[in-house]
Amino acid sequence: MTDIHGTAASENSADALIVRDGELHGPIPALCWNPELARQSIRNLTHFEIEKIICYHGGLYEGPCNERLTELSLTAE
Repeated sequence: MTDIHGTAASENSADALIVRDGELHGPIPALCWNPELARQSIRNLTHFEIEKIICYHGGLYEGPCNERLTELSLTAE
């Protein structure tokens, strides 16, 4: 969901991201058939100013979204 200025107030991450113990993580490795593609998808989210991320697995993440997304896009968990 983006507003008229092209910034995302919240983002639904589908299965690309999960929240575990209040922390944002990348996809579950055993269920991710293409980790590089997952990192690219996460990297695409960094183009938005995101305040909240809603994960199908784990719920709501309200931490430093863009910083954490950048970290996840550069590393394999």
